[in-house]
Amino acid sequence: MDRINEARAKITEESLEIKGALATFIEETINERCTTEEVANKILDGKKSIKDLINNIRNKAKEKAVNNMAAISDEEVRDMVLKYYEIDDTKSQSTDVVDILDLI
Repeated sequence: MDRINEARAKITEESLEIKGALATFIEETINERCTTEEVANKILDGKKSIKDLINNIRNKAKEKAVNNMAAISDEEVRDMVLKYYEIDDTKSQSTDVVDILDLI
């Protein structure tokens, strides 16, 4: 759990340094999926950053631009975030179900 918290703190710190809606969206997307040590390790590997990801997204928008205008949907950005950090969307969102009667 410490590794997961460390990864979430790193992402939040990066987002706060950059400031802006896109950085916040990326932070939220990553933190929602940072539920396993495997995902946390990918975030903490030191090779990737929100700043670099935003540059990649901007470049993608420039490629799509017509008359200097482009739009990228939230879903496209979310997919780019997951691909950039190599996060498998189906695996990272799995949660364990706890029977409340087991706690009694």
